[in-house]
Amino acid sequence: MSGEQSPKRVAVIIGSTRSNRICDGIARWTVRAAQAESSLQYAFIDLAEVNLPFLDEPLKPAIGRYEHEHTRSWSRLVSSFDAFVLVFPQYNWGYPAPMKNALDFLYLEWHDKPVGVVTYGTRGGGTDAWGTSGSPHAGCRPERRTVYHRC
Repeated sequence: MSGEQSPKRVAVIIGSTRSNRICDGIARWTVRAAQAESSLQYAFIDLAEVNLPFLDEPLKPAIGRYEHEHTRSWSRLVSSFDAFVLVFPQYNWGYPAPMKNALDFLYLEWHDKPVGVVTYGTRGGGTDAWGTSGSPHAGCRPERRTVYHRC
């Protein structure tokens, strides 16, 4: 047995579920750019495929006792990652409801894990989607670095 640790796993969460979205393309670009200089393992989580209903658990997520299988499945998936990159468009100066919903379903699974954000939009390039609302989840550890890309 070697002393090597397996590479850290990063989930890139595609936060738009609209049928005409460009979010998945931006997420792929993000991973290509990140992999150029990283030994991390990246995987996509598409919220359109996860298809969570609006939060329907009877107990608050911090308790960690989930009644519904869709929540337990989401919990297992999120728990399997070491860090996250949230990719989403700016909607009305904030982030989309499916992203907020997916974050709100869980608590301990996000706790103290690094979270990066890639936003885009027509006003401010999406920066206000993260800035005006602070960290989208109280348990995560937001990484605040800005990367500009000229198209």
